[in-house]
Amino acid sequence: MNNKAGDANRDSEHLSVDVAIVGAGMGGATAAVALGRAGHRVALIDRHSAYPPEFRAEKITGAQIDLLKRLGLFESVTSIATAYDDIISARGERVVDHKRIQEYGVPYQAMVAAVRREIPNDVRFVAGVVTELKTSEDLQEVRLSDGRVVEARLIILATGLNGNLVEDLGIGHSYVHKGHTLCVGFTVAPIARADFDFAALTYYGAGVKDKIDYVSFFPMAGAMRANLFSFHNLHDAWSLRLRDAPRETLLATLPKLQRFTGEFEIIDKVKLRTVDLRLANNYRRSGIALIGDAFQTSCPAAGTGITRALNDVDRLCNVYVPHWLQSPGMSAEKICQYYSDPVKQETDAHAYRVSHYRRAITVDTSFPWRLRRSLSDPIRRARDLLRRTAEHASTITATVRAGLAPKAQP
Repeated sequence: MNNKAGDANRDSEHLSVDVAIVGAGMGGATAAVALGRAGHRVALIDRHSAYPPEFRAEKITGAQIDLLKRLGLFESVTSIATAYDDIISARGERVVDHKRIQEYGVPYQAMVAAVRREIPNDVRFVAGVVTELKTSEDLQEVRLSDGRVVEARLIILATGLNGNLVEDLGIGHSYVHKGHTLCVGFTVAPIARADFDFAALTYYGAGVKDKIDYVSFFPMAGAMRANLFSFHNLHDAWSLRLRDAPRETLLATLPKLQRFTGEFEIIDKVKLRTVDLRLANNYRRSGIALIGDAFQTSCPAAGTGITRALNDVDRLCNVYVPHWLQSPGMSAEKICQYYSDPVKQETDAHAYRVSHYRRAITVDTSFPWRLRRSLSDPIRRARDLLRRTAEHASTITATVRAGLAPKAQP
């Protein structure tokens, strides 16, 4: 986003646009790109002119890659990311599987900055603190703490976990599980050698015994980053020990980890945060649409947060908003088309299912989940063996065919 465009409009006391986006993180910035490129009049509102460092999603993988390509942001985001495609998964002293899939490590604030740079210059950036939202079937108002007002036909709320703005509208949130996931982030370096023996490693915990789902090691910003996901409480004894003595606590909890990592040290401050599972309610309102975590949160261990945000933007901004703006009004009936979108509903439902699965497969002591835990690793090893066997057979077939191909005559 061109700073000149933002500065030129920062002093305006009243701004009228088609769409006002509140929140300029990954979801809001992506929405501004999509709508701005389509030629709509857009205001993007956030208290931060530059997104600050924040421990959130640090990896691009799976469906997120396809969504970024569809939204025309793949090159921009991955150009500042670290690519890797060789991932070992292990538990205890055994390798569970060995995958070759493309992933990218990138700090969340760098990801947001890359998307913001793609925002067209005619999108109006408004730096300020939003204090009030007013909605109706026709025009909406976004009021800022300094008295400025942004008037729009539609408000897109992309404020993530901050739900205070919509309480006066009657929109609330239902908690499925408070303190569902404890997320831990830190950077590691090998001791007495130049590098680790792996490109990326996913190391699983022992389950009920340690309450750790897994710790993922992956390259990011010139170093080896680690994201640990567990189901401890932020304030329990283990979490406090991890904060105060991270390396010692980690190795005491996962004593076989160094079988794969070798000796290592933690070279930065450990960051901890908890994520609640929650769903928006009473959200079927005129004039406002919720995207990403403002609508629904998910377990970070499931890796679906960025997927949901990008999918919401794709469906809302590329499918529905262009049609809504072609006719007067912004009724709840229009907005509900987006919430009822089958792709959105399936994406949200999948995120909820996987969030439940990640916790249950780790700590649920009921018989069905104990059985699933006992079968999980053998099934994954069998699938990995079948995959590698198929790849080997394919290589042999290609070699034989190449040998049988007619030789070019001199």
